[in-house]
Amino acid sequence: PADWSGLSLAVGLAVADALHPDIRLKWPNDLWWQGRKLAGILVETAGVAHTPGRFVVIGIGINIMEPQGSDFSTPPAWLTALDSALDAPTALARVAAPLVKAVRSFERHGFAPLAERFNARDAFAGLAVRLTDGTEGQALGVAPNGALRVQTSQGLREIISSEVSVRPVAPPSS
Repeated sequence: PADWSGLSLAVGLAVADALHPDIRLKWPNDLWWQGRKLAGILVETAGVAHTPGRFVVIGIGINIMEPQGSDFSTPPAWLTALDSALDAPTALARVAAPLVKAVRSFERHGFAPLAERFNARDAFAGLAVRLTDGTEGQALGVAPNGALRVQTSQGLREIISSEVSVRPVAPPSS
């Protein structure tokens, strides 16, 4: 595509849609369930010498079973708690075809046609948020280009950098 902005959002939306209607999305690359992190998405693009275009590698990490440990920066959720029938093979079977379809659609149309659907699943929409760069405001969903919209005391700010992490000021409700 001419613009890769929003690909991680499109991937997250495809995975959430394929797995369960109660899964929410956290900009730019997490899936949440009941205020806890269920999955994360990493997207990397690269060019290859003497080859036109760019290639993309999409990594999706889903907690299938309860993670062991207690030192999590965000409390974890796991798929078998959401639906005991969703083991790893079943989750992969549900996600694979919709994910390929979503990536192909993104290649043709970009993120804009998906913004409204993303906003319907946005875990932080309307909440007070704090960004790692110190910005605070109210999360207002995403723009058609995939930018996070935050209403700050200085006005509306659109965040496009994946280098900024977003946290709720208060934990989101279930």
